[in-house]
Amino acid sequence: MEKVELSWGEIKEMFAETGRRMAEADRRIAEEHRLFAEFRRRFAEDERLRKEQAAEDERLRAESERIRKEQADESWRQMQQGFEDTRRLIAESDKKLAESERKYTGLNGRVEGIARSNGRFAEEYFLNTIEDSGLKFAGISFDEMHPHVKTFKNLPDGTRLDGEFDIVLTGAEAVAIIELKYKAESGDVEDIVDRKVKSFRALFPEYGGLSLYLGVGALSFDGPSVAKARKSGVALLKQVGQAVAYRSSWAARAY
Repeated sequence: MEKVELSWGEIKEMFAETGRRMAEADRRIAEEHRLFAEFRRRFAEDERLRKEQAAEDERLRAESERIRKEQADESWRQMQQGFEDTRRLIAESDKKLAESERKYTGLNGRVEGIARSNGRFAEEYFLNTIEDSGLKFAGISFDEMHPHVKTFKNLPDGTRLDGEFDIVLTGAEAVAIIELKYKAESGDVEDIVDRKVKSFRALFPEYGGLSLYLGVGALSFDGPSVAKARKSGVALLKQVGQAVAYRSSWAARAY
């Protein structure tokens, strides 16, 4: 092997380049820590406001009951008017909170690592919502929900087919696959259409005669993911304020 001799200047340049790279890595780590801390602070602030609002609602309810018992019909009417005014103020407050959430949506796009660490939170959030809805999705009622489905199948050619699905809904006439993300991108929609439909049909032939519907649930969606979902007939579940709603202006497609 030929021996390569480096000049002192080249050695100094190599050390300088190494120092620059380490400084850049430190800067990126510090930025990610800062963004994560900011995200946690805003999340805690939203939770505090929600609890304060709930406490205020309870206080107003108790006050309304006391006034109803103590005052005549006219006083009761005036109290109801005041309560409606309070509800209007709360609705305005909710609108401001929603606007604040919209302004900071861009933060999620810059901290993909943080989004991945919050994936479990998003999954539990949507699982509870679908369960509370009575297992309704895309206008269809289902009988059973199977979260975190993970299975495999040994194929005749000796290979192994693996499958993992966040939510599987089953019914008498249809089944549905719903993938859950913290922030959905177009690649997530492509994955469920191009790969997971094929693997689900191969892994669960007992559902071969049923219509298969697809969905993606996320706390936020980028523009290309929505366009891809519309083109493919994939239904979307989105966060609307403090709730989750079916938000697709197109009909879900049966696969």
